[in-house]
Amino acid sequence: MRKRRKRCVCCKDLYTPHSRTVKRQKTCKKATCKRSLKTDWQKTVRSEDEDYRANDVENSRAWRAEYPNYNRERRRKNSDEGVKSKKPKKNDESKASIKMSLTLNLEDGSCRGALNRDENHWEEAFRARIMGKRRCANKGKKVT
Repeated sequence: MRKRRKRCVCCKDLYTPHSRTVKRQKTCKKATCKRSLKTDWQKTVRSEDEDYRANDVENSRAWRAEYPNYNRERRRKNSDEGVKSKKPKKNDESKASIKMSLTLNLEDGSCRGALNRDENHWEEAFRARIMGKRRCANKGKKVT
């Protein structure tokens, strides 16, 4: 017997529902779809059920009283000053530095990059795109 497939109410993809919950299952197994269905359900229940809403508010207040500095610590931890800056990768360059090296290379009329062309073909493609060329000089690959 062939299993029937259903369409997810969130992402509209087809999925095979679990055999025991075929009649009740509305979403596929993706976490985003499950979360979306849950938040929709919570919105409707909060708007319709006063007891649920009162209990939800009471639980939120109790949690905030138990963890009073949570938001302050989270903001401090995730702020730009609190986060250590990551070191750039060995062959990684920003667009500004590529543009600077591009002007240096344009003086002699070359499109070649300062880095190894085979490893960093993206740099040459970027340079070729800025210069308006359709193909890179080294491999004849088309720049998209």
